[in-house]
Amino acid sequence: MRIYMNEMKIKDEHPGKNNHRLTFKYFMFLLAKIIKPKMITLEESVNELIKEHDLQDTINSEEKVMLQNFVDFKDLKAYEVMIPRTFIIGITENATFEELKQKFIEEEHTRIPVFRENLDEIIGFVHMKDFILFVGKEDEFKMEKVLRELIYVPRSMKLVDLLTKMRQARIHIAIVLDEYGGTEGLVTIEDLVEEIVGDIRDEHDDSEEPELVKVEGGTITVDGKARIEEIEEKFKVDLAKDEDDFETFGGFILAYLGKIPAIGEKFDHPSGLRIEIIDADKRKIKKAKVRIKD
Repeated sequence: MRIYMNEMKIKDEHPGKNNHRLTFKYFMFLLAKIIKPKMITLEESVNELIKEHDLQDTINSEEKVMLQNFVDFKDLKAYEVMIPRTFIIGITENATFEELKQKFIEEEHTRIPVFRENLDEIIGFVHMKDFILFVGKEDEFKMEKVLRELIYVPRSMKLVDLLTKMRQARIHIAIVLDEYGGTEGLVTIEDLVEEIVGDIRDEHDDSEEPELVKVEGGTITVDGKARIEEIEEKFKVDLAKDEDDFETFGGFILAYLGKIPAIGEKFDHPSGLRIEIIDADKRKIKKAKVRIKD
């Protein structure tokens, strides 16, 4: 894979200091270049960027992970990032308005695949914003009125090609097929972008949950995207003194443990905090319970 590398200037956050930050904009700039005429390799582009701007010692641990994710992206295939068939939440094409409404409420998804007899016959998907147009007009509802197209791809398709296909078709959901034509999994465009930049919000989310929520006693539920300074201030601790540079609580846990922990995993930090992972996936830490050790 080869991409043309334009000159990019990285803004110095602190004038007079050699302290650069790679931001989302630059990763999306490079990502867009993937599907354009190629001149130098993707690895060369990233390595040149690091070398030219002397970023070796100035980017933090989360940014380093993002850089590596970017380099790895070109080699990944659909089956490696898909939501497996067993985790696909779908609904039959014969579902009523009430059944579909209940599915949206229960699953808290904005898009739900629609199938005929089973998941091997997924024929499209319903977006919540189309569905809500029939609130108050339930008698006019028909599944075909809200059914959107999706695309079908082989499990071996490279993510670069899948991203290109999604952009060209302006369709953000793909069904991954096995060698027999059955459904093996599902991939969204968010899944592709998250392979590089981490968690992103759904395009129709208007608000976010609070990053710190008191649940009982001195226990706090913490969002993985919470700023580390918030945790330090809340619990009067210093979490950063012995670890790599990081900005979020999820980044702190990743740096301390050196891995993505499993849901339910607990550990004690030298600062005096006891931390329990309550939500995570293979790419990120979403939520944890935090309290001062007894």
